Formats: sequence, structure tokens, C-alpha cells
Amino acid sequence: RGGTFAGSVTFLSPNGEYIWFTLEISAENPPSEQTVQLRARARTAVAADITIVNPLDEAISFDVQILGTGLIGAPTVNLEPKGSTIYELIYSPLVQGREEGSLTFVNDDMGEFWYALELLAEEADPVTIPEISAELGKWKTTKLEVENPLGDDVVFRVHNSNPTNFKLKMENPHEPGVIVAAYSQQSLELKYVPSSLGEE
Repeated sequence: RGGTFAGSVTFLSPNGEYIWFTLEISAENPPSEQTVQLRARARTAVAADITIVNPLDEAISFDVQILGTGLIGAPTVNLEPKGSTIYELIYSPLVQGREEGSLTFVNDDMGEFWYALELLAEEADPVTIPEISAELGKWKTTKLEVENPLGDDVVFRVHNSNPTNFKLKMENPHEPGVIVAAYSQQSLELKYVPSSLGEE
């Protein structure tokens, strides 16, 4: 198991005299078992199954340390004597990007072993809404649902490529974006105002 450990060693003679030394040991982490590549589109999920084996004659429990954005997994894993199990690691990114991570299993008797993770989040698929139609001189609205699966409030920045024909109604137009509370979704009103005949 990697880390820095401190302790002491004492030597005692028959006449009661003794000498002692303090120790500080720095142990490097072992090399990774292998590199696991996880690839998913933003706002979707994929899973990696990793086999964990217990070679001991007694049941053991591993603490699990997960490093990386969008990774979800159990904090501990228990194994029966001479048993094995499958650990499921879920990768569910919210934004596009590339990142490196790690998955580490730690036990006081077995030490630690870990897997290097290569994480690739591709651009999310666009959400297609039903066709909107309106007569010239009139307007039509539709609803857009924006979800926040995180445990903190999130501000979504809004980019409108056609402000002439489409307008998003915001509760506070002076805010830099749309605020969606933690673990909730918000319904936004999109207004379509045609400026010419045909599709826009």
C-alpha cells in the first residue's frame, strides 16, 4: 500500500537499558493492473465490469477510491473466502471532454491495487422538439425541459443562433443563464415568431 508511514523500533537489554529509533517509510503506489477505456456521449452512461478476487481463506472487504468526473460506483466491495465478484463502475459524463482517472481497491491485509482510467465524453446528441408552425404576424410557444442531475444548483448558459425568430422566456432576464436547482428540472418557454413564409 502506498503512502508515508511513521513508527519506532526499540532494543531492550537484560539490564534494562534500551535504545530506540523513529522510522518514516515512504512507499510508492504499485503500477496499475491495466488501463480501462470508457467512452460515452455526454448525458448517457456506460459501465465497466471489473473482476475482484479474494485468495485468502477469510472474508475481506475493500474500500474503493474513485477519481474522475462522472464516475459512479459502490464505496466498498465484500468478498467471501476464496471468492470473486464483479465490480461495476459507471461512467456518466455531463459535458464533452477527455480526462484521466483511477479506480483503487484498498485492504489492510491485501494492500492496494488500482486501474488507470481513460475517460472520453463525446458531444451529446441534440434533442429534437416537435415542429413549430405559426402564421405571419402571430407567434407560437413550446416547452423545453432542462434537467440538473447534480447535487448543486447549476447555471446553464444560453446560446441562441436565431434570436430573430426564437426567444426564450427567462424568469430573470438579467441573469447570465438559466438557474436549475439541484436534482430537479425546469420547464422553459420558447417563443417562435415567423418573419417569412417557409421553414426557418
